[in-house]
Amino acid sequence: MNTFINALGCPRSCFNFQGIPFFGTFHAFEANIVADAFDLTSADIQLTIDLNSIDTRNKDRDAHLRTADFFDIDKFPSLVFTATA
Repeated sequence: MNTFINALGCPRSCFNFQGIPFFGTFHAFEANIVADAFDLTSADIQLTIDLNSIDTRNKDRDAHLRTADFFDIDKFPSLVFTATA
C-alpha cells in the first residue's frame, strides 16, 4: 500500500470562500489527509477551520459574521469537516 499523509496549515496556506457579494479567507486552519496514493476510496480527510480567523477585509462585517447571526463562534469556535471511506 502506497500511503501518503498530507497536512496543510497556516501560514503557508489559506482557505478562501466567496459570498455574495464578497470574498474572504480563513487564516487559521488545519487539514489532514491519509490515503492510498493509488486508491482514494480509502481516504480519511479532516479539515478544521478556526472561525475566528475570518477575514473579508471589512472589520465590521467580520465581527458580524462571528455573532450568533452567522457562525456563533462563542458556541462553535471551529468548523470541522470529516470525510471517511
